[in-house]
Amino acid sequence: MRDVRSHSPQRGSAPAISFLYTVSGTGQIRQDCDPLQLPPQSCCLVQAGACSDCGSLSPDEPWSYYYVRFTGIGVQLYAPYLLDRLCCLYPGKPKRLMEIFRILQKGDSLSPLLACSRNSLLITELLDMLLESRYKPAPAGQPEDPDILAPAYEYIRKNYASPLTVEDLARECCLSKYYFLRQFKNACGESPYQYLTRHRIDAAKLLLADTELPMNAISAKVGYAHYGNFLVHFKKLEDMTPAEYRRSKQ
Repeated sequence: MRDVRSHSPQRGSAPAISFLYTVSGTGQIRQDCDPLQLPPQSCCLVQAGACSDCGSLSPDEPWSYYYVRFTGIGVQLYAPYLLDRLCCLYPGKPKRLMEIFRILQKGDSLSPLLACSRNSLLITELLDMLLESRYKPAPAGQPEDPDILAPAYEYIRKNYASPLTVEDLARECCLSKYYFLRQFKNACGESPYQYLTRHRIDAAKLLLADTELPMNAISAKVGYAHYGNFLVHFKKLEDMTPAEYRRSKQ
């Protein structure tokens, strides 16, 4: 779980809105109605504090998700269109959505005023993406069945530390290699290799923050036989070395 808070100015008494986006696993959320399931690459928007239950669908399957809470009068303009009912959404630009979260998550070197302006623009962009996914047809090539790639997500979650190939993942979904690649790119906005790399780095971040394991051991645990390869991918995604990340969490 990642708690990414915006720096939007709070005006008046506008209540906060919470947004959840599933990275891996499947979550379940309830808001005075039947539970809503949130599989990978899906999201929902709810009134903060209105959910009576929120957690992993299965105790044996961890739910990894991004979380951000918005506030401000401007955000409320979207509420009648996005909060009229609890529903599962699939943003058409998941890669850009992930970029927005990562920008909001990083510490600000900007002045408070500039940071506030930047974050307000990013939040508006994110909400526009949700409106588009709610009221417009899915983009061409989007999987007709949102669960068509679920076996691949599950296979990566269980086997990310082992060598994986596109053929392995396509076989799990009972799809041809090239059809699987098209569907995965359309659904996730990135290749299976990029998705696997991000999953491995996320797992490494947990180990760096919660254990004292040596770097080489962590590298091996998340699927990298050579530390140098792990270092290159970690720095590319996190803009810091594994050692720097560990120090930041101490």
